[in-house]
Amino acid sequence: MGHLELTVKYTNIQKDYNIIEGNLRLLKLILSTPLFVILLGSLFNLYVVLTYSLHEKFPPCMIVELVVNTFTGIGIILFLIICSSKIPENMLKIKETASLLIDKYQLNIMNRGKAISVLDRLEKKNVIYLSACGMIDFKKSLLLTAFGSLFTYGLLILNLN
Repeated sequence: MGHLELTVKYTNIQKDYNIIEGNLRLLKLILSTPLFVILLGSLFNLYVVLTYSLHEKFPPCMIVELVVNTFTGIGIILFLIICSSKIPENMLKIKETASLLIDKYQLNIMNRGKAISVLDRLEKKNVIYLSACGMIDFKKSLLLTAFGSLFTYGLLILNLN
């Protein structure tokens, strides 16, 4: 593959990446508040279950509701965080591929032409994370934080009794 063909190919790759990045920024802007409301609702749902579980006597139908609320809250949080964290993971894969291509072609091309500079720019772009009103970035580490907080507050609530 000639130098001109590589330059055209990498320029097209960067244009495609810029379109994807623009769409992700728009998605982040549009979904910020709904993601916050969904996350807050699910966490609130789990705290309500913790609070009701402190009562010694409650009707059997309440047990079914608490179990359903627990699984619903946990399921929504898991789904939300795992699906939202796929976007930055795939962006990182694109950046890693660009980095590998830079390393591969830097050895073959002595002068760093336009093809390599396009990949350099692609490699240096920031990863976009979906967020909840700019307060919480949806990364997989949020799972540990969220469930750790629930566990801690659960222990605190149980010890109040």
